[in-house]
Amino acid sequence: LSSLSLSPSEIQARRAHTDVAGVHPFRTSLGAEISIFNCVQLVYEFAAITMGASFRPEESMLSYVDEVVCQFPPQRRKTLTSVRVPSPQGFFDVEKQMVDAWWRDVDLDDVAESTRMKNWDASDRELR
Repeated sequence: LSSLSLSPSEIQARRAHTDVAGVHPFRTSLGAEISIFNCVQLVYEFAAITMGASFRPEESMLSYVDEVVCQFPPQRRKTLTSVRVPSPQGFFDVEKQMVDAWWRDVDLDDVAESTRMKNWDASDRELR
């Protein structure tokens, strides 16, 4: 009777993404992995602990600009421009340009399985 499970090497071969050294995923010195799938939760949990019970990311951390997408029919969208993150030295802003410079020409689709992102809308992708 043959096994129906995949070997670790078969699982790795079937993953529809690649690791990009220095970009994704980020591995800490203790071996923890931070990826596009857990990063938002990790940042929000850290901020909630730091900022207290009244923490609301939309109000406390996320900065958007309102853009006109189409004049007729009128369409607008909010685009994330920065995230304000608490740190032991105080708050600092992570600007969109900083993130774009870090990721360069690497896209989310390059590093993650499309099946895991299929229910993400544009704002979900933007947060990552």
